[in-house]
Amino acid sequence: MAPTPSALTSTLRNALYDHSRGKRFLPPAAVLLALFTSSEDEVAVGGYARRPVVMGAPHDGRGTNAEPVTVGPLDAGGTVTHVALFDDRGQQLTAVHPLDIAVRWEDNDAVVFDPGFIVLEIG
Repeated sequence: MAPTPSALTSTLRNALYDHSRGKRFLPPAAVLLALFTSSEDEVAVGGYARRPVVMGAPHDGRGTNAEPVTVGPLDAGGTVTHVALFDDRGQQLTAVHPLDIAVRWEDNDAVVFDPGFIVLEIG
């Protein structure tokens, strides 16, 4: 069920490349999980906000969230079908990636992603 938002955006790829050329790369202060109801539509209900993700240590260019990520409680029901990672400045870091299994919530529910659910692979 775990998504693998591993397709980095050109903005992040270019920043990493520039870092290899000696330009300073300023990592974001926070990485945020964004939820989508389709490949193009971010969740837009009361109680929704992008939430910080604490990533664990990498192993061979791959890492997972080390702590649960809780979004909500959310107003109205809905279904999360895709996710993406953003930085705290609003820059999209990964492509919008489909979940293997959609996550449904009811009115006043929170959506929780357990440790290890969010997988980021750079390679």
